[in-house]
Amino acid sequence: MPKNKFLNDFEKGQIDAYHKSGQSNCAIGRLLNRSETVVRSYLKKRENYGKNHAGGRPNPLTDRQKRLFLKDITVNKLTISQAKAINNISASVSTLWKELDKCPNVKHSKMMQNLALKDQHIRDRLNWAQNQMIWTSQWHDVIFTDEKKFNLDGPDGYKYYWHDIRKEPQWYTKRTAGGGSVNVWAGVGYSGRTHIVILNRNLNGQYYTEVLDMFLMPFATQITGESWVLQQDNSSVHRSNLVSEWMKTKNVKLLDWASLMPEMNIIENVWGYLVRRIYSNGRQYSTVNELKQAIYLAWEEMPQNYVQTLFDSLPTRVFKLIMANGRKIDY
Repeated sequence: MPKNKFLNDFEKGQIDAYHKSGQSNCAIGRLLNRSETVVRSYLKKRENYGKNHAGGRPNPLTDRQKRLFLKDITVNKLTISQAKAINNISASVSTLWKELDKCPNVKHSKMMQNLALKDQHIRDRLNWAQNQMIWTSQWHDVIFTDEKKFNLDGPDGYKYYWHDIRKEPQWYTKRTAGGGSVNVWAGVGYSGRTHIVILNRNLNGQYYTEVLDMFLMPFATQITGESWVLQQDNSSVHRSNLVSEWMKTKNVKLLDWASLMPEMNIIENVWGYLVRRIYSNGRQYSTVNELKQAIYLAWEEMPQNYVQTLFDSLPTRVFKLIMANGRKIDY
């Protein structure tokens, strides 16, 4: 009958006695009909011999490296790659990511947008919400539109960091200009949406009206119906004289919109949906064409019922904005 994999208590006692009497590991093994490796293993770790262990590879970080690494990630806000280089850690980035996931007090979080709201902005936001508070199904007539920048190595305007949940979350200030690999325009309605348009040059008033002429006007009634209303933010391009005259000529009805209201613009949620699909699992792109194809695919695969849930949330958002007296709300 084969020997048990682990030594029993009697065998352990025999090994201790033989070892104390000066017998070699090899000799003890012969006496007990055990291998020298088993004897040596027991003598090397008497206290923990035979206890269950996780197995697998050893911890990639020493205690000191782990302490410094966590400090650089959560306090100094370095990326994993930066903290890895500074602390001379040989483990891969994916391994270090897994190590962070094991830490109960560390969470990979989206940095919340810190709106630079002045008193006038707050008053305007509150007034807007009070004027819209009776709207319910009227929102179904609105087409929300916006532009967005996507970069090869990640989305523009979205920041993530490793948050020590025992501390207050961090915020970032949204920038309205900056580099990007692909610029797009799109619009969403309750019953449908426009094509997503790749902008092939800098957006000015003339180009903006061309985009609306080609990609909004032919489809607006299909998306919402005859009484559709256009939502756009208050960027300088949207408010230019050329665009204002074009709106009058085309009899486009505009939704009144206060400055700095990203929480009320549901297309911001749509951009967030696309970002999660396009950059899932930290994906990056090596060419602009590759990124464009990913954008087109994510747009086509987005379910319309997701967009409808965003429309249905608007009365609640308005109510929350009123309850917050025009200050920032989470949505």
